[in-house]
Amino acid sequence: MTYLCVLTIIPYQHLSIIVFKEKPNNENLERLKSYNYRIYNLPKYPYS
Repeated sequence: MTYLCVLTIIPYQHLSIIVFKEKPNNENLERLKSYNYRIYNLPKYPYS
């Protein structure tokens, strides 16, 4: 990824967000982590 930014193919500010309606299984979470995604668990009802 860094090489693509240095070559100005992808900007450094590129951001991807994935929001799941239901919690994915552990296999998928581990796969995302292996691709350097950061996993954040949000509360189900943030305003309660």
